[in-house]
Amino acid sequence: AYLTSAVSEIFNAKTRGKNNELIFQGRGGVKIERISRTFERVVEDLGFNENISDSRQRFVFHSLRHSYASWMVEGGVSLYVLKNLMGHSGISQTERYAHLDAESLQAAVKTFEKTFQAKDQGTFEKKIA
Repeated sequence: AYLTSAVSEIFNAKTRGKNNELIFQGRGGVKIERISRTFERVVEDLGFNENISDSRQRFVFHSLRHSYASWMVEGGVSLYVLKNLMGHSGISQTERYAHLDAESLQAAVKTFEKTFQAKDQGTFEKKIA
């Protein structure tokens, strides 16, 4: 797994356990089989889903994965790279997360415009040589 620097620092600060020991353990050191209700309680306490009747619009645990993927695409990460980071078997799964906002689309057009202008000015060939 690839980690951010901040997450790596957290793990590096922990006391190393045995090679076969779980990083995240349940009570008594056993494997966690399901997610606790803590996430749901926090979402409820913060009121994230108040007055939201459409289940597709509700904030759920999977929303975190969706946000990660969307922010990666908005940050310029290619769908192919994101596909591999997310562990998807096919690109069509990854495309579901690629909800690009208007700013991202406009930035793509500006990138094209810069490339086109460089080519028109005869500098494009120099850049790729």
